[in-house]
Amino acid sequence: MTVTASTATEGGKIVYTTDPEATLDANSTEFPSEGLTIDATTTIRAITVDPNGVLENSSEVSATYTKLNLTKSVYKKITSIDEISIGATYVIINESNNTALGFIDEDGHGNITNTYLQDGFARFDTENNNENPYEIVLSEGTDGNYILETIQGQIGYESSTSFAINKNTNWNISFTRDGNASITNINGNREIRYNSNTNDFRLYTSDSGTLKVQLYKKVAFNITDAGFATYYTDKAFVMPENVQGGIVTKANNETSQLTVSYNYQPGTVVPAKTPIVLKGEKGDYTVNYTTSEETAPAGNMLYGADNVDADGMTFVEGTNVKYYKLALGNDGKCGFYWGAADGAAFEYTANRAFLAIDITDASQAPEGFSLDGDGGTTGIDGVMNGNDNSQKIYTVTGVYAGKSLDKLPKGIYIVGGKKVAVK
Repeated sequence: MTVTASTATEGGKIVYTTDPEATLDANSTEFPSEGLTIDATTTIRAITVDPNGVLENSSEVSATYTKLNLTKSVYKKITSIDEISIGATYVIINESNNTALGFIDEDGHGNITNTYLQDGFARFDTENNNENPYEIVLSEGTDGNYILETIQGQIGYESSTSFAINKNTNWNISFTRDGNASITNINGNREIRYNSNTNDFRLYTSDSGTLKVQLYKKVAFNITDAGFATYYTDKAFVMPENVQGGIVTKANNETSQLTVSYNYQPGTVVPAKTPIVLKGEKGDYTVNYTTSEETAPAGNMLYGADNVDADGMTFVEGTNVKYYKLALGNDGKCGFYWGAADGAAFEYTANRAFLAIDITDASQAPEGFSLDGDGGTTGIDGVMNGNDNSQKIYTVTGVYAGKSLDKLPKGIYIVGGKKVAVK
């Protein structure tokens, strides 16, 4: 964090200290013109000195800057039903008060969890846990509605304004023109809202002086200017538009090049537990989770959360395993480089993939592998004109379209994890 300061006194300067016991005078340290960088919670005391070296009559100014240890998970605001997907993770937020729906107590009140909002994104200073179960996973309810489930169980309706757990759990979700979310319990016909008087979330049939809520979806991965990212999840998901995903099939120690087979094009289904490298346009991406009987491909040199030891460190069986994480090399090229000295194991980051190679001769272990010149891509796997009732059918955005291709509009669909064209 960089803190800046200014004075209205012409020709004056600002002096400061971070020592609560020190005396501020004209000889105190001058406040840096480029700003003061702090990396911990700090109290800054400052005062203006005029051009003659005399302290201003104005009082000393003091401010405390708190460093927030925010979680790595990021949540992106959504404003339409098209952005809802089964199996994805959400949080319910009231933006006006920087609060999210958390633990539901024995009285049926939705306790708050503080959230930090910026530019349409939300973050938290505590992990999702039993005391603060703010993450909500959506599943299919009845009649096109939804189930909202946290660590506590399925959120439901008790009576009056009170929530319940695992009772009356069917919810309808819609959005207003200004981007607010209307999350209404079907049994009680009551909507989740924030009550600023009681400082909690409850259920209401009308505004009643309460505040609307907003819905945020968990960001799966971020592609930077370098054009790459990695991802790992225990759920099958639909590859987003403008992104392709691949597995590493070969590492050339002599040329320090990787071969990546980009089997997963936009709209195709990536099997659960498939560690992948992603290539695409810069941006924050959410994913639509789905179901698939297809298993993770063999021959992949990338690994995920299943290859982490009890201390949270990367671990793959082998004689002399070297571990690599996605990063920029000294030459500015993106690739996989040692995550720790000499390729030792490093602390695993949730939902990311890492490269691991068992190299017999440690002297031949390169410090990194470039992604330049990686593998090719696959295209459409088939063209279908007839009926196929054997598997569920999804649109390229992950919306369930039934089990029959008959009467579906022309276009691209996902059947059994493969992209097909209906003509």
